[in-house]
Amino acid sequence: MPADNPGDLALASMAYDPATSELVLFGGYNEGSAAGFSPATWTWDGTNWTEAATTGPPARVYAAMAYDPDTTQMFVFGGESGDTDGSILGDTWAVEADLALTDVPSDITTNATSAQGALVDYTPPEATDGDDSSAPTPTCSEPSGSVFPIGTTTVTCSVSDADDWNGPVTASFAVTVQGASSELSQLDTVCVGSLTKASSGKSLCGEVTAAGSDLAAGDVTDTCGALASFVGMLDGKSAKNVFPDDVAVLLADTQNIQTVLSC
Repeated sequence: MPADNPGDLALASMAYDPATSELVLFGGYNEGSAAGFSPATWTWDGTNWTEAATTGPPARVYAAMAYDPDTTQMFVFGGESGDTDGSILGDTWAVEADLALTDVPSDITTNATSAQGALVDYTPPEATDGDDSSAPTPTCSEPSGSVFPIGTTTVTCSVSDADDWNGPVTASFAVTVQGASSELSQLDTVCVGSLTKASSGKSLCGEVTAAGSDLAAGDVTDTCGALASFVGMLDGKSAKNVFPDDVAVLLADTQNIQTVLSC
């Protein structure tokens, strides 16, 4: 038996869904469970159980359950209530648990552009709902275009539909904004790669290395001083053997770090 399963149930309802080639199980009673009556819906694909929804009709036993090929929906009718009174029910429910999120963004890593972090744009995920002509619009905890702080922020997107038992459906991805320390490490690598053929390359890149050491020691003032010295060297004769395009890249990256550190 798979580790994830509905447990020991009696008097549950089950029917085959030819649209998904799965068995659908709803409700039932578990004598060994504190909850007793189950309101959950599970699917079985021949290998694994999947909990499709924890909300929907009130918990019950003895309900009738069948697939309607005309509407391509599963229906639950009646049964005995899971309430203490055990009343006989006459309600009908359509089993819908096909709400999903697709095209969830991959994790994003970017450099800070200010002390506050960085503005990050992403394409939000889309919702799909097989039985509806138009799906609801997902919402995300941090919308695209927000300023994300330095560090890692988890963005959680969710979507709900009153017709779907498996809502809300959620998905997450991480946005990592790298601060000055990571940016200095990148600048050091770019500096060495860009200036290896320049006679002045070693002394130029030494200023970047010194800035990284100062920042690691918590000395922002000396870090800013080393960066200012590096900019001065790039603007002066020390960079006369460096390709202009490389100088422009190094200047832009350094000035960005200065902005992040509020130099």
